[in-house]
Amino acid sequence: MRRRKSPTPSSATATRRRGSTTCLDTQLGKTGAYVAGEYSIADIACFPWTMTHKAQGFTFDDYPNIKRWYADVRARPQVQAGLAIGKFVKEPFDEEARKNMFGAAGEGDGGEEIVLVPHGEEALAPSRP
Repeated sequence: MRRRKSPTPSSATATRRRGSTTCLDTQLGKTGAYVAGEYSIADIACFPWTMTHKAQGFTFDDYPNIKRWYADVRARPQVQAGLAIGKFVKEPFDEEARKNMFGAAGEGDGGEEIVLVPHGEEALAPSRP
């Protein structure tokens, strides 16, 4: 996995994050509990995005609805069970696990591999020979 080394997000990334965070906070203010009113796939989809806020040097202090929602979702027993699974995985994927998870390199994507980088961005890298 290749990562960009950047101690702070770019201004464009910070602007997108503020906009997305404001939008989520506003929606949670309207619904009162979860993104769609009741716990749903919307909460499941948004939660991982919020998990990295501390690593990005970002707090929810200015977003009271997200702060409450984040604590509520994180406290759910099913979420706790899911988070516990990740604590045991410390080794990077071996080649077989990588193929099982992502398919053969270049399969259906024109020979490019998606590489995860900080701040929720994706970068395209040439596939390995």
